[in-house]
Amino acid sequence: MNQEIDIIKKWLEEVIIGLNICPFAREPYLKNQINFVFSEVKDIEETVEAELKNLANDEFQTSLIITQGSILYYELVDLVDFLNGTLNTNNTYQFIVFHPEFHFGDTPMNSRANLVNRSPYPLIHILKNSELDNLLNTEQAKMLSFQNEKSLNRLTNKELEKYFNYLNIEQFKL
Repeated sequence: MNQEIDIIKKWLEEVIIGLNICPFAREPYLKNQINFVFSEVKDIEETVEAELKNLANDEFQTSLIITQGSILYYELVDLVDFLNGTLNTNNTYQFIVFHPEFHFGDTPMNSRANLVNRSPYPLIHILKNSELDNLLNTEQAKMLSFQNEKSLNRLTNKELEKYFNYLNIEQFKL
């Protein structure tokens, strides 16, 4: 296993699951239903195709494709849009971008809400739309973004440094 995968697993455990940013991640993680894959940027299309096959065969519930830190946020978004359009023609899957520079378009750069999708490395999260539909139809999911923002705003500067030590968090300190 490579270093990037180890770091992403630690981030998933401590930040995403540990801070309860995505309460839906715990069960598939504990059941080893998340496939962690590292891909060079030049090989990402082939990697996504392989992961879509794994998901179609129910080998995993979801896939995290980790790539190099050198790809810029908007480059990854453009790449995911392209792959979604060419490989996901029946809209069976949802592609979600995580990146160290992620920010929601309608939020200030220093908003802690952006930390939800800020990962140590650029990655593409692929999950089945059927799974997503089931999750999003819960009351818990409807309140999740508000709860996440409140939880992240309650973190002390020391906690920010602990959980997001892979980022320059100065802009997020209160």
